[in-house]
Order: sequence, then C-alpha cells, then structure tokens
Amino acid sequence: MMVSAILACGRVRMIDLAVAFLLVGLSILGVIALLELIEKYRKTKPSKRPRCVKNLANTITKTRMALAFVAVAIWWWLPLSGAVLYALLAITDFLDGRAARRLKQVSNWGKLWDPRADKLLVWLGMVSFAAWALATTNWLAAAIVVLSLAITIVRDTDVMKLRAKASKKVDIAAKFTAKLKTALQMAAICLLFLVPACQTYLGAVWQTVLALAEVLLVIATLLAVISWADYRRIYRK
Repeated sequence: MMVSAILACGRVRMIDLAVAFLLVGLSILGVIALLELIEKYRKTKPSKRPRCVKNLANTITKTRMALAFVAVAIWWWLPLSGAVLYALLAITDFLDGRAARRLKQVSNWGKLWDPRADKLLVWLGMVSFAAWALATTNWLAAAIVVLSLAITIVRDTDVMKLRAKASKKVDIAAKFTAKLKTALQMAAICLLFLVPACQTYLGAVWQTVLALAEVLLVIATLLAVISWADYRRIYRK
C-alpha cells in the first residue's frame, strides 16, 4: 500500500512537470500566433477583417478572466502547472492592450475591464494562497496575504466605482503607480504559487521564495494605498 502511494505520488509529479512544459510550449506558440495576427490585420479596414479579429482585444481580456479560474483550480492539484499557467496569464497582460492599440480597438469597455481582469487574477491568487497557507498552518504568510487582500479589495472596489462614474468625463487609463502595483502583486503571487512546487521539487528553497514574495506583496500593498489616493484626487475633481 505504501509502495502504491509512492508510485501514485511519482505519477502526479511527472504529470505536473509534463503539463507545465506543455503549457509553456503552447503559450509561446499562441502568443507568436496572436502577435502575427495583429500585425497581419493592423492596416486592414475593420470591415474587411475576419470575424475573430474584429473584437480581438476584448476577446483576449475575456479569455484571460476565464483562464484565471482554471489556473487556480489546477494549482490545487498540480501546483507547478497551476503556477506556470498563472504566470503566463500575468505575463500576457500586454496582449489585449497591444491588440487594442495596433488594431485601433481601444474602447471604454476595454479600459474598464482590462484592469478588472487583472484584479480578478490578483484576488483569486490571494484567496487561493491564503487558503493554502491557513491549511498548512503558515500563519505569518496567511496574515500578510489576508491583510493585503483586504486592503486591495477595498481599494479596487472604490477605484472601479470612481472609474465607472468618470468613464465619459475624463481619461480612465490606468496610472503608472497602479500598473506598478499590479505588476508587483502578480510577481508576488507567482512566487507564492511556486511555494508548494518548491517544497515538492527543491526542498528548503521554498522558504526563500516565500520571503521574497512577502516582501514584494508588502511593497505592492503600499503602492495600492498610494495609487488609491492618486485616483481619488483625480476623479474627485
């Protein structure tokens, strides 16, 4: 029975590694294909573009939002694969913006929902890791993530309301501090998601990874507060 359990554990690890490599390969091919598609139809009139290209920017945003749930679900069973998928979703954040600019598909819907897709990715990541930290009695990590999540949710909810009200009055593009905050949050969550995989494959390295993630998350939380004040100053005028 013990041998069977060991073999089963070994199979899960092999599946995890195989799926992770497969995701990386497919993602590279997918990004290259999307970039080529964007460049191919960049100078084509909207009326002559294929149906799949006419609203490509918003389609990418919607796809990233759906895959955020998939990444979190996979992470609980295949930690390395889930972490890789989450990282790929974070890295490919530029795709919808590039498509919108190059294909002239910039819209208020995109300006509102692209940041919301990022928020969904961040919120799901924080909730999932907080649950894992609590389940494994890693109290310090759980406390840091839960506190950061609480501040982030309050801040993001208020900013979304302000941006929605101001959508027809002022430019609602994301500010630099907000973009930096989101980038640091995603980097921190990517590292947090790697912690279970590091425990499995690299041993004590997970402690260094966790510490680095916690530092990034604290900095990101400070930036969240700063950007929140910046948004309120702009949209309350």
